[in-house]
Amino acid sequence: MAESTQININYDTNTSNANSFEIEYGITGFSLGTGDRLTTSNSFALIENLTPNTTYDIYITSICSSESRSEPAELLAITTNN
Repeated sequence: MAESTQININYDTNTSNANSFEIEYGITGFSLGTGDRLTTSNSFALIENLTPNTTYDIYITSICSSESRSEPAELLAITTNN
């Protein structure tokens, strides 16, 4: 769900043996590794302090251990409201 300055996302954690998830996001077209990141062990996240009426790409990486991570998967592209 998108508001004007935040996005609330939910994702399925049942297909992963991950202990936590890294969410990387940025304005559409950003290069992976340069976006903003947050890490959570939940199956949901609230991304805040966004720009209204802007499209963001969101990627998620499953983290099983400090040595074991999945490749980033594009979760979605979403536009914040005015």
